[in-house]
Amino acid sequence: MVETRKLSHSHLRLDNHLTYRFRVRASNECGVGPFSPDLLVNLAKAPAMMAPLTLTKSGCSVRINWKQPVDNGAPIERYNIEVRARDGRFYQVIKNGCGQNSVDFSCLLPMQELTLPPYDLEQGDNIVARGSAINSLGTGVHSRTLMCSEGAVGLAGRCVELNTATAPVK
Repeated sequence: MVETRKLSHSHLRLDNHLTYRFRVRASNECGVGPFSPDLLVNLAKAPAMMAPLTLTKSGCSVRINWKQPVDNGAPIERYNIEVRARDGRFYQVIKNGCGQNSVDFSCLLPMQELTLPPYDLEQGDNIVARGSAINSLGTGVHSRTLMCSEGAVGLAGRCVELNTATAPVK
């Protein structure tokens, strides 16, 4: 409870992950009025859902790009970028530092790596990716995935087919 004669008041040192309830009432020489309706304030939460990722072919690799979503009050620390495997499950891309900091909004993934476990993609398979942003309060909702059909252009850009035919043999 705070009593003040001012028309505004600042409450400092609030916890980011909590929701606070505030009410106001006025008083004068005739008495005290009723409380206002509750005002609920949630200071911060996990980041917003990311926009669909874009995939473009870059030589023998696929470049995965994304845009920074709204951080919802807590700075984004990193991104979780996932590629769909042949079995339909998504696996996090952990090589090449993909999404491991808050300032890079793309990563380059050699197509040859996508033919190996856990992805096991084959020549001609569409590459599908999704992402989510992470801050100190949690992980945001995954972006929508771009569902590709042959030659399709979707929300996030061109579909990219796995093509290792021009990749050097290791």
